[in-house]
Amino acid sequence: MSNILSYNNKTAKSGAQDWIPVEPYGDDDIRQIKDPNGGLSQNPRTAIPSPFAQLDLVKNAFDHLTNGGTRMTGIVSELKMVSDALDVAQLFFEYENHRDNLHVERWNKATEIEKLKSDPRHRLYGETLALFMQSDTVYNFAELNDWYIVMLGNKVLGATSPSSFTMAAPFAPAEETVNVEQNVKLFGTVRDLWERDEEFVYHLFLLFNAYTQLRYKLGNVYAYMVKNLPLIERNKPQLYQRILQALPNPTALQADREPLVRQMLDQ
Repeated sequence: MSNILSYNNKTAKSGAQDWIPVEPYGDDDIRQIKDPNGGLSQNPRTAIPSPFAQLDLVKNAFDHLTNGGTRMTGIVSELKMVSDALDVAQLFFEYENHRDNLHVERWNKATEIEKLKSDPRHRLYGETLALFMQSDTVYNFAELNDWYIVMLGNKVLGATSPSSFTMAAPFAPAEETVNVEQNVKLFGTVRDLWERDEEFVYHLFLLFNAYTQLRYKLGNVYAYMVKNLPLIERNKPQLYQRILQALPNPTALQADREPLVRQMLDQ
């Protein structure tokens, strides 16, 4: 009997032979694909034919992680990518404390792409980048004109992201010279949101509710944050109560409360 080559069992159970017509894979089909490494691989997927592969990987990582009861659970590489992205967010939050050894570069989409297109050596790259961005329906490129890249010397550590708020550079190793918190090396430890500095966590919740457009455009990130709330309640009850005092119903999207929450954010 011949073998049916399929990523899931739908066609294998159909009894059909030879070439089989199927619909394009949807989210449910993708979730049924079994990982031969059992989710334990520490290396992210790399076969993504796009200059924005890292954006896609980190965006999907936020989507996939779930509350496992005592901590967030998921594929090891995706836990690492989300942790690294949150490390970068903390660098921006605590940037005043890192000015001596880090700096931030601004990359303006319109200006920089025009520079590439006007240079004969980089014209094709600039045109390709512009085409990808103009064709986007997934990554919110139209919403973001400026990207901010955090640097250690000439080394890129991470950046803002229109699809996951922040992201680390691909395959980011631990940085022994940079602490994201006291005694915590940048990219050195995989940590969930609830395990992080309480001021950072509190202000991140405020930010997403002071500017509710973030919740519309980055629903994957806010959903991940909400999944951390039971873990915050269990492990840091005072922080949980503080969040609830500012946001009585953190799962509700209340645009009318934006001015009030912005006042809290500015305090």
